[in-house]
Amino acid sequence: MRGPAAPTLAFAELGFACLLLAAMVPGCGSGAEPSATFAMKQEIPLGILSVAVMGWEEVPRIHPPLVSLDAPAGEKAIAVFARWRGLDEYGETDQGHFVESFLQHRSKLIDSEGYEASAITALPKALYDSSEMRGFAPRDWVVIYHVWVDSQGYTLQVRHPDPGEEDFHVAVVSLD
Repeated sequence: MRGPAAPTLAFAELGFACLLLAAMVPGCGSGAEPSATFAMKQEIPLGILSVAVMGWEEVPRIHPPLVSLDAPAGEKAIAVFARWRGLDEYGETDQGHFVESFLQHRSKLIDSEGYEASAITALPKALYDSSEMRGFAPRDWVVIYHVWVDSQGYTLQVRHPDPGEEDFHVAVVSLD
C-alpha cells in the first residue's frame, strides 16, 4: 500500500490561498461600513428620497386598534417619527408603497446594550394618531419597533439604498 503522495505545487498554492483568505475573512466582517451621523430633524439624503427623524416615543398602552402596536409580553413598542421628501416623479400610490417598504426594511433600532430590533411596520402618522388621513403618501410616517421592556438609549440606523463610493452606507441618528 502506498503512503500519501507529496503535495503538488498547485495544491500547496491553493492551500496557502485558502489560509490567507481564512485569515482575511474575519477582518472583513468586523470592519464597520462607512456611516454618517445625523441629528434629530436633520435631513438624511438617501438618493431619490430623503428622510428626517422627527422624534420618538414609547407607544402608550392605550392606542388605536392596530395590532402592530401591541408588543409581546416582556417587550414594549417604540414609535419613531419620520418625515420624507422626494419621489416627485412617481404617483402618490407608488410613493406611499415605496416609503412604507423603505422605512420598514432599511431601518433598525439599537438600544444601549446593542440589541437590534427590526421594524415591525411603517404607517402614516395620521393613522398612528387615529386622525383623518389625506392621500396615500403623506409626508409624516411612524416606524414601529418592539424592544425589550427594560431597554433604553436608542439609536436608529437607516441603510442607504445605493451608496456611492464616497457616500455613507448607514445613517446613524441618536434618539437621546
